Amino acid sequence: VKSGNLDKRVAIIGSGASGLACASDLAQLGYQVDVYEKQAYAGGIVSYGVPEYRLPHRHVHQEVNKIQDLGVKFHYEQALGQNLELEELKDRYDAVYVAIGEENMVTLDIEGEDLAHVYTSFDYLKKVFENRIDDLINFKNVAVVGGGNTAMDCARAARRFGAEVTVVYRRLYEDMPASASEIEEASKEGIKFEFLASPLSINNEAIQLIKREVIDQNNGRNVTKEIEGSEYFLEADAVILALGSQPDINLRQRLGIETDSRGRVLINEDYQTSVSSIYSGGDMVIGADTVVRAIDAGKKAAANIHKSLQGC
Repeated sequence: VKSGNLDKRVAIIGSGASGLACASDLAQLGYQVDVYEKQAYAGGIVSYGVPEYRLPHRHVHQEVNKIQDLGVKFHYEQALGQNLELEELKDRYDAVYVAIGEENMVTLDIEGEDLAHVYTSFDYLKKVFENRIDDLINFKNVAVVGGGNTAMDCARAARRFGAEVTVVYRRLYEDMPASASEIEEASKEGIKFEFLASPLSINNEAIQLIKREVIDQNNGRNVTKEIEGSEYFLEADAVILALGSQPDINLRQRLGIETDSRGRVLINEDYQTSVSSIYSGGDMVIGADTVVRAIDAGKKAAANIHKSLQGC
């Protein structure tokens, strides 16, 4: 039963797992909900950052359709800080939930990183999702830098296009953040692993690596350092950097809501930011995390927005 005041309007920025969960719950309570999304489609990183074989994209489409059926309106190609301003939304809506995730990819800051055949995991998987693969299917040797599940996703996608794929990781197998099943599947598919190595530079034919050695342990993980004079080249006509995400500090400072020193948005127990009508949750607040926790944040934010707008 819809119990909300239908004259109350809520804007949600970002249509990832957290934004969609919040939109769904608020719409079911009877609020008028508008979702603003930077991409040309909904779903956030769950859409374009997770390959089809791991999460069939029809599931995301079905969820979005269900939410639209509740009366939620989606506005695409609306980027915060570009053609969408938080201050303006604050004036037009009774509450705003900001859930844009972590917007920037971690980079290496090495020579050659800006070459055309060097991709962030975000860019690479987005091209795969959007089927813009003309420039991806001709690579013969792909190097993927990183050790998490996203690195495995990129490596397995590149392998499916017929490339020889090597994952480069600066520690050992047991230190990899990727789940054991993901690593095992990648190995079965013929993906190679280059452990105890880190990139120094990239050119058109190869990635220059340097060997590392274990020197200590910290919280059960191996600490490594470069071995002087151990540089070598790994043949690669494409390089994918799967090193995780980080906040866009400049954007967050422009939003006018308080953040910590790492750029993460500060909220109270009711998911309110330093501006009482603006709420936030998910990766923006806690950093990159699971879809389950993002959904949980969206649902809790919706409950608190409802409580506030009903004057409870």
